[in-house]
Amino acid sequence: MAMNEWSTSILAYLRRSHRATLGVLTGAALSIGAAAAQECPDPNGSATGVNLSAGQLASSSRDFSARYVAGELTSSTCPDVIRVGYFNRAPSVNIVLSGATAGGNLRLNLRTNDDECDPVVLVRSPDGEWYNDDDSGRDIGRHWDSLIDVPTQMNGTYRVWLGHFRSGETCEGTLRVGYGQGSGDPVGTTTFSEWSSVTPDQRQFSGQPGGVMPLAVNPGPHFAAGEYHIYLANAGPNGLGPYTEIQRYTVNLGSNRLYRVDVGADDTLRIREDSTLGLHYGEPGDQQAMIYVRNTNTRTWRGICVLPSSAPATDCGDVGAPPTTFSEWNAITTDQRQFGTQPGGVIPLSVNPGPHFSAGAYDIYTADAGPNGLGPFTRITRYSVTLASNRLYRVDLGPTDTLRIREDSTLALHYGEPGEGQSMIYARNSSTRSWRAICVLPAGAPRSDCGDVGAPPATFSEWNAITTDQRQFGTQPGGVIPLSVNPGPHFAAGAYDIYTADAGPNGLGPYTRVTRYSVTLASNRLYRVDVGPTDTLSIREDSTLGLQYGEPGEGQSMIYARNSSTRSWRAICVLPAGSPFETCGGGGQTVYTEWHTVTNDQRQFATQPGGVTPMRTCDRATQTYGGDFPAGAYDFYVGNAGENGFLPVTDIRRFTVNLGSNRNYAVDLGGGSGFSISDNAAGMNMYSGPGEGYARVYYRNSSTMSWRGLCVLPSGWPISWCDIGVPNPCNGPANR
Repeated sequence: MAMNEWSTSILAYLRRSHRATLGVLTGAALSIGAAAAQECPDPNGSATGVNLSAGQLASSSRDFSARYVAGELTSSTCPDVIRVGYFNRAPSVNIVLSGATAGGNLRLNLRTNDDECDPVVLVRSPDGEWYNDDDSGRDIGRHWDSLIDVPTQMNGTYRVWLGHFRSGETCEGTLRVGYGQGSGDPVGTTTFSEWSSVTPDQRQFSGQPGGVMPLAVNPGPHFAAGEYHIYLANAGPNGLGPYTEIQRYTVNLGSNRLYRVDVGADDTLRIREDSTLGLHYGEPGDQQAMIYVRNTNTRTWRGICVLPSSAPATDCGDVGAPPTTFSEWNAITTDQRQFGTQPGGVIPLSVNPGPHFSAGAYDIYTADAGPNGLGPFTRITRYSVTLASNRLYRVDLGPTDTLRIREDSTLALHYGEPGEGQSMIYARNSSTRSWRAICVLPAGAPRSDCGDVGAPPATFSEWNAITTDQRQFGTQPGGVIPLSVNPGPHFAAGAYDIYTADAGPNGLGPYTRVTRYSVTLASNRLYRVDVGPTDTLSIREDSTLGLQYGEPGEGQSMIYARNSSTRSWRAICVLPAGSPFETCGGGGQTVYTEWHTVTNDQRQFATQPGGVTPMRTCDRATQTYGGDFPAGAYDFYVGNAGENGFLPVTDIRRFTVNLGSNRNYAVDLGGGSGFSISDNAAGMNMYSGPGEGYARVYYRNSSTMSWRGLCVLPSGWPISWCDIGVPNPCNGPANR
């Protein structure tokens, strides 16, 4: 048989949840006689009426949104009627029932999705009997759900109060109304079918009429007519799960009907009546239905589950656990002689726990593995695959934009078959440029399970200024100077950010026009860098330098620099990729300001020329306050400073500005953009010039709505230097 064997785990659930509860509730059927003088619910109170027929409810239960309120009436005020709970005086709803038959039951199930809510139900039947329930619905829903079966001796109005177990509570939920016959009969649909897997083999059920398979029904032999949820899913590479991409569809199974279902489609439910099946399988009978299935999908096993619409999806049974086998990062060399002595030129991936992968859904990660396969692993890409049973796969890690994976049954000649429910992966790297890495995890597992992606190199070189004098390093081989490395003596191979800049008229700064370039330094390599150009990085390997300076060794590299510019000192800094720019050092820029907050009072600075005030600076090198900035590139941070100028500053924006030599600048923190700066050299004659190589900044706030904040840092410094909490080397907070 192509289907999985059925379990009977839900039978017990059905026996518990769908038994008639009349015997349990008979004690709640109380006389109304003694209640009249008490503070009791009023059957004549105004309530919404709902007309329902027993026949409709027997075929399919009805759901109504319910709001249940803990009123003031309880067992202490009306002990002859209320056994448990708090209720209002008027009913919540009046159910006008027609078509009732002797021995029938009106089932009321008050459900909630909130574990903090504890609903209770009170019902008065047309013959004057009272019924009260608290938690009888726990077996078919949440622990606190109420369930009550009211005998329907006659047609008429069944008055229903929805309340709460505790006083002062109000909750939202669903009132489900159904109808059934006899004390032992189910109310509504109670038959079901757990997960069943159907093979993609198109010879399936070929010996059966119509080429279909009848679903096993529990309890059998047929489905009870009514409303159901049908779940469809992919059933794993061999029908054993996990069940994935689950879709739910709602259907009504009519009385005495036969249905054909094709589970092949993964985006729709293909179900239709097929009365011809009755010629072979017989008619299901009154208030019964049958379902027959097949799978027209030739690529994947499919699963189907059929539950009453009131049942949770978990009643379908176990959806199957994902595979537990995995393979951590494996780095594979660029050397095309790799695995040359192995069949197929591939290497089998190590599996944990081994020796083979369990068939199932996996995430395969590929990455660049660094210049020598030791990391860091970068450009990581994820691909989702399904490994089928008894399969061998070949993976080529050479490409960086796609996963080349294919079945290769010829490998079995050398490596053997992986066995039922198992698979194997063999890998190679066709790239001649980059070590590559692969990791294989069960679908959905965190990528961290691949293991360490490799630490970036820890070596670096701070700012080095190089003269314009073309006689530089004239006595050194190649006319270059090796960069100092910290910790030395060589750079560790890996990914780096190289910064170049103008270094000021004498190499002492300020460093301006800073540019970043990303490079990878390979193992046992020597590089020549010319920092003369300002718009590109001139870097190339130069193995001839090894004759004079020696080889850097495995996993190491060296950088030699010169400056071909005759106009400007230039500087170079080399940091591990992603390191903060500040690691380069001051770069000649040591002057900055913390946050200055500026009032929105337009009388500000009224007595000062130009209505502006100069910024006060701090020089962290000399640890003194001043008023001038060395000419160069700065980041201006501006934002809102709070109702009365208190920190923190919010809505922060950054503007990068080059401050020229001997210039006065006026900054306005108001206006439409919230920031404007002008070179007011001509209009600031009331202020003395800052001097050659320096600039001065004056500011105001033209906004009448908000205090504003301003902080000025050398370009590239982290914004944390703006914070007042950072120790101030100038021994005290700047003016604010």
